Order: sequence, then C-alpha cells, then structure tokens
Amino acid sequence: MRFYPFLIGLSFLIPLDLTFSTWFFFLFRKLERLVGAITGWNTIPQYPFFGEQATGAMIGLCVIALYMGRRYFIDVFKRVVGMQSELDDTDEPMRYRTAVLCLIGGMIALMIYCSQLGMSLWLVPLFFGLYFMIATALTRMRAELGPPLHPIVLVNPQVVLVAALGTRTLGPANLTMFSLFYWFNRLNRSHPMPHQLEAFKTAERTGASTRSLFWAMMISLVVGVLVTFWIFPVVLYQYGAATAGELLAAGWQAYNSLGGWVQHPRPPDIPGGGIIGVAFIFSIVIAWMRIRFLWFPFHPGGYILGVSSGTIDVYWFALFVCWLIKLLILKHGGVATYRKILPFFMGLVVGDFIVGTYWGLLSIILGTPLYTTWF
Repeated sequence: MRFYPFLIGLSFLIPLDLTFSTWFFFLFRKLERLVGAITGWNTIPQYPFFGEQATGAMIGLCVIALYMGRRYFIDVFKRVVGMQSELDDTDEPMRYRTAVLCLIGGMIALMIYCSQLGMSLWLVPLFFGLYFMIATALTRMRAELGPPLHPIVLVNPQVVLVAALGTRTLGPANLTMFSLFYWFNRLNRSHPMPHQLEAFKTAERTGASTRSLFWAMMISLVVGVLVTFWIFPVVLYQYGAATAGELLAAGWQAYNSLGGWVQHPRPPDIPGGGIIGVAFIFSIVIAWMRIRFLWFPFHPGGYILGVSSGTIDVYWFALFVCWLIKLLILKHGGVATYRKILPFFMGLVVGDFIVGTYWGLLSIILGTPLYTTWF
C-alpha cells in the first residue's frame, strides 16, 4: 500500500468508472490466484492466464472503438476511393488517401523485411495486424480515460499466435522473429501512438499546424533512432549492462521464451485460446453495459489494467484513495465543488515532481545517490 501524491492528483482527472475498475480488477486478479491455490488450478500451466485475459480484452476494446466510429470510417473509405463524402481532410496531418497508401506501403515493406529475416510471409500481416489492434486499443484507452500509467505486461501478438497455432506449426524461424520483436511490445508503456495522438490533439486545440507537427515527428523519429544507436553502446560500456535492469529483463525474457518454445514444442493452446475468446466477449459485454446503463461501474480499460499491469501492484492504493475522495466530493458537493478543489490535486502533481527533481539535481551535484521518488 504505497502513497503517491502525484498519482492521486493525476488520477483525480480520470473518470470514476476507470479508477474503480482498475483497483477492483486488481483485487479480482488477487482473488483468481487465491481460488487457484485453493482448488489446485494453479498447477495448470500459465494459470490464471493474465496475458491471455488482457490480450483478448485489448482486441475487444479495439473492435469496440472501430464499431463506434464505423460511420466515420465509411466516410473515410469513400474519400479514399474517390466517392462523394462529407469529410474534409485539408486540415488533417495528411490526406486520407495518402495515409492509406502509406499504410499499404509500410505493410509491404514490413513483409519484405521480415521475410528476408526468415519469417513466413503469411504470418507478417497477422502479427502486425494484431499489433496495430493492440496499439489502437491502447490509444483509445489513453484518449478516452487518460490512465497515468499503462505498462500492460504480456499483451502482444505472439500470445495470440502461439495459443492459436502452437509452436510446432510456427517453427523456429518464426518463433525467433517473435523474440527479436519482443523489445517493442513487451510492456506497451512507452508506445508512440498515444503520444502522437495527444500531440495532434494539442495542436488542434492551440491552432498549430498539424502538418508541420507531422513532419517534426518524422524528423524526430529518424534523429531519435540514430542517437539511440550511439547512446546505448556508450552508456552500457561505460557503466555496465548490469545497470540497465529493464534492458536485461527484456533480453532474458525474450530468449527464455524462445528457448522454451524451441526445446518443448507444443500444439495449439486450447485453454489459452479459450481464455482469449472469453476475455474478448467479456470486454464487449462490459462496453455494451456501459452504453445501456449509466450506473454501470466497470470499464474494459480498467479490466485490462487490473489483470495485466505489473505496475498496478504499486499504484492501486493511490487509485483507490483518489476514487474514494472523488466519489465523496461528487456525491456531496457536486461538479461545482469538484472544479473548486481541482487546483489542489494539480498542486499534488506539481509539488511531488518539484521535490523529486530537487533530490535528483542534488544527487548529481553531490555525486551520491539520495532519495528516489518512484518505487
């Protein structure tokens, strides 16, 4: 039970159904482990299938987002193929037709690249199609709800493909590519798509040029890749790879999985695939209930964060405190009181970060580790 003022402040802006759902499903995750220990189900490999639960719910959240925006996407399709459409894309970062052509060209480039490295050609669109579905769901979650953290563990395309097809069907070459791709879908907490969407939204609100912002993003991607290839070897050789805990974890997790897949081939995972399907349906049902009933307290995004995110163990109590305070304020004071007290919670964020920055700068000046403000 950890107390983080900045998380309480940030979470005060989040809708009540998400904060409630997140800490509720965190306790639900604990209950699953408890039931498994009591009944003996924990002897089943991968029980209670946290990765499969979260992956199925993420795919469900993507389907929900696509369904809710179906009329808009139909108009976009009409615009792309030259049919009459009411949409005007002159103020968009790029024309809709250009975006679709870039998507197709990018997928063809990925297919060529991956096939040259030994990945089956038919598997490339499946892998990256699932990846983009997860990315869309994650971005939808950030745009609609704005959770302060979303390190969603074990949610990636390989979970679905290994469960559905089995390691025997996929073969060592494809499984090796899954491991080499693990670095960009391990945690999803630094995913570029939500940040890009927030940047475009900021430009839209401030009247800035979204096209100029698009080109700034493209340039920063190229510069960022080149600088990273220079920084990582220098830092690791200077300070030692043991200081980069996250890098080491990503490495051994990827290759331990690969070793298990190759040394112990297995057929399709029927229980795992079934859990993915059940979680998919469960997320659809939650979303439908939210649409039909205003009082319904659960959100599929909270289910995903609660059952999958390792970091939820750290900040669930902060979400609970924030949820309880906000619930009491809205119940007894209404929206007017909420708006009056909002600056206080923003002050929690600013104050926490100022104090944390102070200790970090003082640590650099004195050349010795001092207090840390996280974990």
